[in-house]
Amino acid sequence: MNIFFKLKSLLTPFRKAFGPYKVKIIFLAILGLLSGLFEAVGVNALIPLFSFINHGGAAGDDIVSKAIVFIFSLLRIEVRFATFIILIAFLFFLKAIALLIFNYIRIVIRSEFERERREALLRKMLAANWSHLLTRRVGYLETLLMVDVSMSAKLFEIMADSLVLSASLVMYLLVALNISWLVTLSTILIGGIFFVLMSPILHWIKILARKTATLNKEVTHLVGESTAGLKTIKAFGITRPFLDEGCRYFDSLRRFQVRSSLFGTLATVFVQPVSVVYILIIFAIMRIYDPDFSFVAMAALAYLVHRIFTYIQTVQSNLQHVVDLAPYLHDTTAYEEAVERESEENLGHQPFSFIQELTFERVCFAYTNNQPVLNEVSFKINHGTFVGIIGISGAGKTTLFDLLLRLFRPTSGEIRLDGVPIHNILLRDWRANLGYVPQDVFLLNDTIENNIRFFNLTVTTSDIREAAKLAHLDSFIQTLPDGYQTLVGERGARRSAGQRPRVGIARALARKPIILLLDEVTSALDGESELEIQRAIEGLKGQTTILVIAHRLSTIVKADKLVVLKHGRITEEASPEELLKDKKSYFYRVYNNANT
Repeated sequence: MNIFFKLKSLLTPFRKAFGPYKVKIIFLAILGLLSGLFEAVGVNALIPLFSFINHGGAAGDDIVSKAIVFIFSLLRIEVRFATFIILIAFLFFLKAIALLIFNYIRIVIRSEFERERREALLRKMLAANWSHLLTRRVGYLETLLMVDVSMSAKLFEIMADSLVLSASLVMYLLVALNISWLVTLSTILIGGIFFVLMSPILHWIKILARKTATLNKEVTHLVGESTAGLKTIKAFGITRPFLDEGCRYFDSLRRFQVRSSLFGTLATVFVQPVSVVYILIIFAIMRIYDPDFSFVAMAALAYLVHRIFTYIQTVQSNLQHVVDLAPYLHDTTAYEEAVERESEENLGHQPFSFIQELTFERVCFAYTNNQPVLNEVSFKINHGTFVGIIGISGAGKTTLFDLLLRLFRPTSGEIRLDGVPIHNILLRDWRANLGYVPQDVFLLNDTIENNIRFFNLTVTTSDIREAAKLAHLDSFIQTLPDGYQTLVGERGARRSAGQRPRVGIARALARKPIILLLDEVTSALDGESELEIQRAIEGLKGQTTILVIAHRLSTIVKADKLVVLKHGRITEEASPEELLKDKKSYFYRVYNNANT
């Protein structure tokens, strides 16, 4: 009962995952039954064949033999030795065709499932809200997409194979019942007892499978974290501790895999000797108590019993694989349900239109710990102006940008564009009109041109060249042997710290944004690179509304207005010239300290 309860608990995620393929799965079941029928009848046809040889043309007195002779007579086919040979060959040939079609459909379903499930999961991940994505560890989503989906597809293949095995097992049992109901029933009884005895092993395999699936994600997280921070790890000389940590994970994974394989072996190795001993006992009993029992029928029955035990062994093995792979299917379906609940809401319905001003009206924001990050923030940004945002670390500057990107929504208050709450504007249109350059620019391991285009097919080659000129990057690109087709390397490793932000700015400008957000783009630059970025920003004044977060005050000294944040509140708001006249202002103190 425990086994069937576990299988029942698996059916819910299995139905959700493979429900769209139910018509094909029903067809698979029919093909499985036909395959088993052709094979079982083909084996049973050996009885009339040998009876025909040994008894001078008599075809045997069992039901199947009589049915075969009856069909021959209806079709007016002469009952001969060659006829039985052709029939048996034809039946096994039909079985091969049924299995070929079965395997083709199974492969198609698996490949379609993997593609569609990965596409659905990736779509829902990309549509999930930012707060949800922040909670996921490095490597978790990658493992879910590549490992868990693949294992789930493998689970379907095993269950499909079990369908054929079960159908063949049923057909073999029916044919065996035709020969000897007593032997067949005793075979079913012994097989059932063996199944029950093996159920505790399935329980332990299930526990190990869950631990292995969880540990796989931990290992992927460790590997992803290590490769992302490899330069820092080597620079700090801590490769040994990271190696030791990795070895501990790998060793734990090895132990789980060894135990799982051992339990799986224990559940299957004893089936064959049990079946052989059982067949020998049947031979001995028939020899003693029924000397007239047909040797041909006994040979066929022995073959059938052996095949029944073989199928029981295979079904048992498949059950172990099902239990072993079930956690992966559970994780994919559970995450898909969870991420659906975390999709971005309030996608808006009004078109984007910016003519006059962008305003923050008493905006407050707090993360889940309820510690306020922004508190009653109110200020105005006129269209086409350059606004600098400064303040100590943790003042809420980047959070302000995250609200503008609509990664989060204010806890209270409102951000309005020409009087319209920005969450009423179509999210697609909103982000299409924003350009964003983070402090750590994300670069693809691709060409400079493709990094600037960044999957936006509306961006033309001339747009890319123009954006590169505005970012003061074009002259540098022209000096490269491959020009815009130069590869930037993994995570931009082949580009300098001064070039990466300019590629990011060119990427943002190629979209022709109405609002441009620059987050600490000059913080790690040398003086010359910073000067190039400043020129790029100043060249956009009046054309694009620019918001710049900066610690290096030279970047924003020519801004139209500065907004100073402290502990989530605005403490100063004026032009740089006005703030420099006030010796008590934060900007005055920081600016003069930087220039002394």
